[in-house]
Amino acid sequence: MEGILALTDELTENLPEDQKFRIYTCPLSSLKQTDGHKVKRTDIRKLRRLVRDHAKRGWNLEQTFDMWPKIRSGEDVNIFPFSKTADEIFNSSQPYELAVLKKHAMPLLLEVKEGDKYYAEAKRLKKLLDQVESLEDESRIEGDSVVREFIGGGEL
Repeated sequence: MEGILALTDELTENLPEDQKFRIYTCPLSSLKQTDGHKVKRTDIRKLRRLVRDHAKRGWNLEQTFDMWPKIRSGEDVNIFPFSKTADEIFNSSQPYELAVLKKHAMPLLLEVKEGDKYYAEAKRLKKLLDQVESLEDESRIEGDSVVREFIGGGEL
C-alpha cells in the first residue's frame, strides 16, 4: 500500500504486522541560508505545494496559502503521529530543488502586492529563493525525480 495515509493503523489493521513495511517520506533538507539557518522543511513543502497547485489545479498563491492551515492540521492528525512507526525514512529533498522551484514559484510570489493578505509570507519566501540561482533548463532532471511530482514532466 502506498500513500501518505498508509502509515495509519486504520488503513492497515487487517494486514499482519510482519507483512508491513512503513516508509515515511519527507524533505529533510540540509541546505543552509546565507544567514546560517537551515532551510525549513515546511518552506520546501509550501513551495512544492504552491508550484504543484498552480500547475495541476490552476490555483493562485492565495488559494494555496488559504488551504495551508488545513493541510498542516491534517498532517498533525493523520501523518506526524504515525511517522514514528515508520520502518524507514526517505528524504525526498534534492540539493537543486530550490533552484528548480524558484523558476515556477517566483512569478507567483511576485504577483502578491503590498497590502495583500499574504504579502509578508510571499516576501519571506521570495527572500529565501533570492539566495539561489534559478535552474531554467529542466531537461537534465530525470523523469522519475521526486521534483517532477511538483513541476511536471514526470514519467511515473
